[in-house]
Amino acid sequence: MIPALYNLEADGDLPSALTVVGFARRDKTDTQFRAELEEAAKKFSRQTIKDELWSHFAESIFYLRSEFGDDEGYKRLAAQLSRIDLERGTGGNRLFYLSVAPSEFEGILSKL
Repeated sequence: MIPALYNLEADGDLPSALTVVGFARRDKTDTQFRAELEEAAKKFSRQTIKDELWSHFAESIFYLRSEFGDDEGYKRLAAQLSRIDLERGTGGNRLFYLSVAPSEFEGILSKL
């Protein structure tokens, strides 16, 4: 997903408010998450990753750690998404991409 989004950014086709929030169980920082995604983009993007463009694009990527069954994690996610709405003008527009086992879908979707 990130290589495709980077390509759209490089082509000038992404809205400026687009923001990516990773929500997963592994403990990592925004910086670590961005570095992982940059490596994936370098490996799978159809375009060469340009440092300046990636730096700008990466400013719109965030990470939040939570167990999928933790209600408090979803409350933190809701608060972060509300802050992003205010700061970046996303207006509540959201797309949720679940990269988990299908057995996790129902629980996650009920909490979202």
